Amino acid sequence: MANKNLTGIIIVLFVGLIITVVFIQSIGNTVQEVTNKVDATNEEREFVNDGSTTDFWNTTGVNASQNATFRSQAVWKQTKCVIEDLIVSNGSTIYVSATHYDADLALGIINWIEVGCGDDCINHTATNTTIMNYTYCNDNYVADSSSRTFTNLIVLMAAIAILVFAVVVIFPLMSNRKGA
Repeated sequence: MANKNLTGIIIVLFVGLIITVVFIQSIGNTVQEVTNKVDATNEEREFVNDGSTTDFWNTTGVNASQNATFRSQAVWKQTKCVIEDLIVSNGSTIYVSATHYDADLALGIINWIEVGCGDDCINHTATNTTIMNYTYCNDNYVADSSSRTFTNLIVLMAAIAILVFAVVVIFPLMSNRKGA
């Protein structure tokens, strides 16, 4: 009878540990997603010249009256999670903010500046591929810093729950072995 009890406890322990390890990985991935900002790396944008007056550029230069949205920002992100670390280039030349472009990081909008840009910014072909690197918040991001701290504690609590589960199951197992 003691062997059946021992085998049952070992099976419960094994299944419980497998289930909790699978869940803790999923919990960890979700916590990472909602507490960390996302890096957009080498994101390509093409500003098309189709000959209209609303182009971002034309054969004579930049149309400074036009702007381009490079990352649409929800209303809550405009104040609580502004885009950070914007780097704009054409692959070989890194453009300088306030010299080559102005950016509204709250709205995710870039405006090209005519002065100082010239041929460095515009290649005067059918498209102008611009490469952008920046950091933004995904839609599930927890904007409040204290909430992010508590959210990060979820993984620690799950790990403690695994430990408590193992101790609760193993302790009676060891107690039964001494008495046998």
